[in-house]
Amino acid sequence: MPGRLWQAALDEFPDPAGALLRADLPPDRSLAALTVIDLHGRRIPARVASRPLGRVATRRALAGLEPGGSVSQRVARLASGLARRARRRSSAAEPGFGLGALAAERGQALMMVLAAAFVILLCAAVLAAIGGAVTGASRTQRAADLAALSGARSLRDDFDRL
Repeated sequence: MPGRLWQAALDEFPDPAGALLRADLPPDRSLAALTVIDLHGRRIPARVASRPLGRVATRRALAGLEPGGSVSQRVARLASGLARRARRRSSAAEPGFGLGALAAERGQALMMVLAAAFVILLCAAVLAAIGGAVTGASRTQRAADLAALSGARSLRDDFDRL
C-alpha cells in the first residue's frame, strides 16, 4: 500500500487484526520502526517482512495462486505470528484472561525449577553424609577387628598354653 493511503486505511478500518509491513530494512529501518511504534500505540499487532518475494512467487501471488517452496513457509510463519498476536490481543480484552493473566503467572516455572534443584541438592547432601557415616563406621569396625586379631596373636605367641 502506498504511504499516502496508510492513514486513510487505518482510519477506515479502526480495529484491524494485524499488519504486515514489507520494508527493505537497512535503508528503511527507521521508517519501519516508526510505523510499528504507531501500530503498537493503536494496539495493532505488526510484523515486518524484510525479504521481498521473487519474481515468480510475486506473479503467482498476484494471480491468486500459492507461491510455493520456501516462500510459502515464510509467509505462513509470518501469518501465524500475526494470528497468534491477534488471538492474544482479543483474549486480553476479556477480563481475567490474556496478557494480564499471563504476566501474573510469569516466573512461576522458574520457582518450581529452583525448588526442584534445591531438593535434588539436599538429597545429594544427605546421601553423601550417610555414605560418609557408613564408611567411617566400617573403618572404625575394621580397626577394632584388626586390634582384636593382633591381641589374639600376641597372646598366642606369648603364652604357650593358649
